[in-house]
Order: sequence, then structure tokens, then C-alpha cells
Amino acid sequence: MDVKFLHDCFLATLQADPAVRHQAETQLSQAELNIGFLGACLDILGAPDVSPVVKKACTIYFKNKILRSWSTD
Repeated sequence: MDVKFLHDCFLATLQADPAVRHQAETQLSQAELNIGFLGACLDILGAPDVSPVVKKACTIYFKNKILRSWSTD
């Protein structure tokens, strides 16, 4: 999974332009289906040079992905 691509997607989800946000959210929805998505999110969260707002967006997406994928069976 391309960490730079994910970083750019999370950054784009914070933009004011709704078209840019929608495209980034669509790309993230597709990216989360790939193996290594959560690991790449952890790479973003652990990187010292990533801005706090991008880390926050990544953290929230990571949490929501876990909650959507959790099975109670």
C-alpha cells in the first residue's frame, strides 16, 4: 500500500472543495479494500513529519474501519 497516496487522500478530505473531498473519500473507500491498508495508516500515524490534522483524519478513518469490520459472531 502506498503511504504517500493515503497521506494525500487524508489531506484532501480536509479541503473546503466538496468535489475534492468526495474524490478523496471515494479513493479511501477503494484503498481500504487492499491488503496493507491499516498498516499503511499506522505508518502515517507513526511518522514524525505528518501534520496533526492529517493524523487526526487518519485516526478517525482507522477507528471507523475497525468498527465496520468487527464481527460479534
